[in-house]
Amino acid sequence: MDRALTDAERAVVEWMLGGDFEGVEDYRGQVAGIRVRGGCRCGCPSVDFVVPGTGLGSPLPREGWIRGEAVEITLFAKGGRLTGLEQTDYVGSRPTLPDPADLVDSPQT
Repeated sequence: MDRALTDAERAVVEWMLGGDFEGVEDYRGQVAGIRVRGGCRCGCPSVDFVVPGTGLGSPLPREGWIRGEAVEITLFAKGGRLTGLEQTDYVGSRPTLPDPADLVDSPQT
């Protein structure tokens, strides 16, 4: 697989990069050129980006949580390059990425 980000993927990545942390401007500059190389086999909307020679890497400082749901969104980078977007559903009921309007910076009970 080698494809561009979907509109939903792009919107979530842009939300994740809406915070203020070291290197965020460089990461924002990468969004337009991101290519997806594969996704998770479990059926969730997590995707890996085409970045030669890298693995998933480390999570960026900003976490996203879906308001009212036990779902965490994480954007990963390695060597200054964005490497993947992961959605962790702790209940197993959300097969699609959220609307960024539903994302918050911390889990809510």
